[in-house]
Amino acid sequence: MRQHEDAPGQIGFGNTELLGLVVPKSWDWGSGRIGFGPLVTFRGDSRVFRDEWEYGFASAVINAQGPWFYGVSFTQSWRGIRPTALPPGNQPTNSLGIAPFLNYRLGRGWYVGNGDRVALYD
Repeated sequence: MRQHEDAPGQIGFGNTELLGLVVPKSWDWGSGRIGFGPLVTFRGDSRVFRDEWEYGFASAVINAQGPWFYGVSFTQSWRGIRPTALPPGNQPTNSLGIAPFLNYRLGRGWYVGNGDRVALYD
């Protein structure tokens, strides 16, 4: 769940993604694994974000050997609205997310790593 603020100062929660990854035993090679599963995006506050549902797929590849924990996650979602129901001039947007991550384990459950990076392309 993310908090967003638009130019006029409106504040609200953005869309929230919920995903579940399944890792088949054959895709776990000991130091890392690959998973895939469904993705649901819940509507956000219409004042600052799109008030729409989205559905799609997610996957991730990780390597967790030694103190370094790194990988990449992929998400693809499609709007839960018929394109013919959109007002004139609006185009459907289908989100693709590619999120690499890198963490270093300090021990006792502590780690340091990178956070989210956002880039919007039109």
